[in-house]
Amino acid sequence: MQIGIDISTVLNHGKDIGAGRYVFNLIKNMLLINKEDSFLLTARYTTDEHLSIIGELKAFYDFNECVHVNETAKVEKSEKIDKSQKTENIKNTAPAVKSERIDKLCRVKKLRAAENKKSRLEFKLFRSGAKKLNIWNSLGFPPLEMCGFSAEILHCPDFLIPPTINKNIVLTIHDLAFIRFPHFNYDWFVKKYTKEVRRNSIRAKKIIAVSHSTKNDIVEFFKTDPSKIDVIYEAAEENFKKLNRDEINRSLIKKYKIIKKFILSVGTIEPRKNYVTL
Repeated sequence: MQIGIDISTVLNHGKDIGAGRYVFNLIKNMLLINKEDSFLLTARYTTDEHLSIIGELKAFYDFNECVHVNETAKVEKSEKIDKSQKTENIKNTAPAVKSERIDKLCRVKKLRAAENKKSRLEFKLFRSGAKKLNIWNSLGFPPLEMCGFSAEILHCPDFLIPPTINKNIVLTIHDLAFIRFPHFNYDWFVKKYTKEVRRNSIRAKKIIAVSHSTKNDIVEFFKTDPSKIDVIYEAAEENFKKLNRDEINRSLIKKYKIIKKFILSVGTIEPRKNYVTL
């Protein structure tokens, strides 16, 4: 199956914002756990500032495909050993061949096959000026499918849906803070995106909410059927873990004169984050 993912957020805003990091890590981990399906990433972007992210994803995919081929070869080698042990009492009259040479030939054959087979990670990217991009979004035409994009499922991971005729859309909604706290946003922003996200929530076949709070907001504001929404928490990256005592850099505590327990927040500084109360 070909799975389409809209990565416009990453190419327009980078991977250092919350939604960008979510999309980037989602793709990497999908490539690791799903070896059966292929992925077609699409984006409509205005500058090349974050285009290097495409190179990162390609390098990640290529490296892990080679690892996968080697692991498959090891498994097959283990299976051959098991079979040979079961038949060790049977006399083999065939000419002897060194097992090391066979293993080497198998690895080379599999690596070449991996190089020649169609990649499971492909891209369909569209660069244009901001004005043209806004017109494209407003008209919803031409759809991506008329520009060479084709996928059985389209995942839109940041509540916006690109111009498409795909009926199997999965939409991720991270929050509806602009509706819940409208006084923290411009009036035009609230009106525009309330209308657009409501329309997208109706259009999507399935909605992913990153928390039960977000799910409740979607149901409250858009009157969406709760059964249409699945809550899937956003997992932390592997480098976010509890450190051992010997791993803690205590010089930082002295440097910033931290003498009490504290809350570390890494993100944008906005009134809606409620830092004052914290």
